[in-house]
Amino acid sequence: MPQKDYYAVLGNGETVALIHPRGSVDWLCIPRFDSFPVFAAALDPRRGGALDLIFDPPLAPAGHRYVGRTNVLETTLTNARVTATINDFM
Repeated sequence: MPQKDYYAVLGNGETVALIHPRGSVDWLCIPRFDSFPVFAAALDPRRGGALDLIFDPPLAPAGHRYVGRTNVLETTLTNARVTATINDFM
């Protein structure tokens, strides 16, 4: 069952990213998880920065799910006319 309301977590053993339900990367430290964050909107939405896709008209979050038993995250966004799927992985 897709999850709609929570951050999803992606990692590769060296770093981790938090993916917002709308598909943006709101937390990412590179090259390691204890490095300075490149994106930190999860802590401060106004000043923290995020990697975000902008859709016009806007799309609403429809859910996150991990594909099978993998670290591939599928985020679905939708409105009355279109559905978009974002696949993220590290």
